[in-house]
Amino acid sequence: MKLLEKKGAETSVGTSLAAVVPQDTRPWYRVPHLVKLNILLLVPLMSSASIDYDGSMMNGLQTLPQWREYFENPTGALLGAMNAVYPAGKIVALFLVAFLSDRIGRKKTISIGALACVAVPFMQGMSKNTSMFIASRALLGFFTSFISQPSPILIAELAYPMHRGKITALYNTSFILVKHHAGGDEFSALVDFEMAEIETALTFEADTLSQNSWLDLFRTPANRKRSLIAFIVGWFTQWNGINLVSYYLALILNTVGIMSVKEQTLINALLNVSNWLAAVFVGALMVDRLGRRTLYLISTGGMFISYIIWTSLTGSFIATNNATIGKAVIAFVFITNLFYAIAWSPLLQAYTVEIYPYTPRSRGISFLYMSSFSALVLANQVNPIAMHSIGCKYYILFCCIILLLLVTIWFLFPETKGHTLEEIRDVFGDGQVSREMEERVARKEAEGHAVEVERKE
Repeated sequence: MKLLEKKGAETSVGTSLAAVVPQDTRPWYRVPHLVKLNILLLVPLMSSASIDYDGSMMNGLQTLPQWREYFENPTGALLGAMNAVYPAGKIVALFLVAFLSDRIGRKKTISIGALACVAVPFMQGMSKNTSMFIASRALLGFFTSFISQPSPILIAELAYPMHRGKITALYNTSFILVKHHAGGDEFSALVDFEMAEIETALTFEADTLSQNSWLDLFRTPANRKRSLIAFIVGWFTQWNGINLVSYYLALILNTVGIMSVKEQTLINALLNVSNWLAAVFVGALMVDRLGRRTLYLISTGGMFISYIIWTSLTGSFIATNNATIGKAVIAFVFITNLFYAIAWSPLLQAYTVEIYPYTPRSRGISFLYMSSFSALVLANQVNPIAMHSIGCKYYILFCCIILLLLVTIWFLFPETKGHTLEEIRDVFGDGQVSREMEERVARKEAEGHAVEVERKE
C-alpha cells in the first residue's frame, strides 16, 4: 500500500487532509517512524484477544466431558449464569474505567487491566466448585473492561491518518504527531493540520459540553443520534443470532446430530479461524474502499439470507434426520458467521470511536460497551433456556431481528469514510468545527506556524 497515492488518500481521509500528507511514495513498512508507530499500536490492537478469547474458550469447555462432569453437567439457567457473569463484571467496571481513562490516561488504564488479567485467570483455572468459577469469571470480566474500553480510543487517536480506518477496525499530544506522523519534522503541514483540528475541536467542545457529565451523550440532536447508533451497534452485536454460535455452539451441533467432542472442537476452531480471516481481509482491509455503512449493509443482508436458510435446513433435519441436510446446516452456520465477521466484528469499536467527538468519546465507548455487555448478559442467560424449550424455532426470532437491523442501518447509519475524526461532525450536522479548522489551518500556514513540541524520552 502506497502512503500517498492521491486517490487512495482522498478516499481514506478526504481532500483537505490528503493535501497536507507528506509526499512520500514508499510503502509504510519502509518508513521508519510509521513502522515504529504501527508496532506500538499492536499492543492496544492485540488487547481484543483478551476479551474475545472468552467465547471460544467457553464453547470449547462445553464440549469437554471432563469439564461438564466436574461442574455437574450445567444446563439451562446455571449454564447461562456461568457465561453471563463475565459481561456482567464488565458492566460494573465501565463507569470507573471511563473516569480513569480520562483522568489518568488510556495507557495507564490499559496497564492496570493487563496486570489483573494475568493474575485472575489463575483463580479461574484453580476453581474448586461452581461458585468459585462464577466469581472468578465476574472478576475477570471486571478487569477486561480496563483493556477493552481505552484500547480502540487510543488506536483511533494515535494512528496515522491513512491507516486509521484499517488499524482501528483491526481493533493527544503534539509530540506523538511530530515524532510518529511526520518523522520528527516540526514544520510538517500534516502536523499543523492535525493540531489545528484538535485545538479547534477541543475549544468548541469546551464551550458547548460539560467535561464530566454523561448527559453530554444526549444533550444535542447530533449526540443523541450518535448514542442511538452506539446502542444499536452494541446491543445487536449480541442479539443478531451470532451469540448462539459464540457461546452455545455445542447446543446447535447437538441439534443436527453432531455429538462427537472431536468434531465439535474442530468446528469451533475452524469457525474462529474463518471469522478472523473474513474480519481482516474482507472487513478491516476493505473499510476505506467500501465504507463503514456499505460493509454493515453487506454483512447484515448476507446474515439475513443465510440465517433464513440455516433455520429452514435445521427444521428439515429434525423432520427427516438426513445427515446431508445436517452437513448443510453446518455450512450455513459458517456462512452466517462469515457475513457477521465482515462488519459486526471489526466495526464494533471502530465505527463508534469515529462518530463521537473527542470530549465525550471515552464515555461514548463506555456507553457502547454497556449496551453490548448488557445484551450479552441477557443473551447468555436466555439463549440456553430458549434452545432447551423451543429448539430451532428460536432461530425465527433472529431472522426477524436481522431484517429490522437491515432497515435501521439503511435509514440511520451515516458513512464516515473520507473524513478525519474532527470532520465527521459535519456528517452529524454539527459541522462548525470543520469550518473553523479550515480557517485556523489557513491562518497558521500564512504565519509560517511551527509546532511546539514537549520532548518526552
